[in-house]
Amino acid sequence: MPILTRYVSSLKGAVTRYANSHNLAFKWQHSYHDHYIRNYRDGNNISEYILNNVAKWEEDRFYTEDRDYNS
Repeated sequence: MPILTRYVSSLKGAVTRYANSHNLAFKWQHSYHDHYIRNYRDGNNISEYILNNVAKWEEDRFYTEDRDYNS
């Protein structure tokens, strides 16, 4: 198993245990896309995506107003 996959799996397990122990309603998305940051420009592109992703959520094809995203 690649090291990034192991790290993400470990992180998700720790966060899930924390959420469960504090009675927090929390679920992970079913999968993720791992990507190695290859250079400075690649890192900047990923940072911009993360920063802008939330602001664009209502434009996303999976967004619906009546859906509870916290359960």
